[in-house]
Amino acid sequence: MTVANNDGLLRGPADPKRIDIHSPAEMRHWVREFSRPAAKLNEAITAVGPLVADVRDYLRKHSLYGRPR
Repeated sequence: MTVANNDGLLRGPADPKRIDIHSPAEMRHWVREFSRPAAKLNEAITAVGPLVADVRDYLRKHSLYGRPR
């Protein structure tokens, strides 16, 4: 059986350095990985792009208290 990259059976990211926003399974993975809601993850990806390291840095800098001063 062939599993498409964006179906619900995906066990982890196809590329561990990039977030595929078009894959619901990958988005669920990264939501769990970052412990942030999908909306916050989408905000980060829009701001800095799909690279995991950049998204992680963005989320760290924009934690519960908003933008750093």
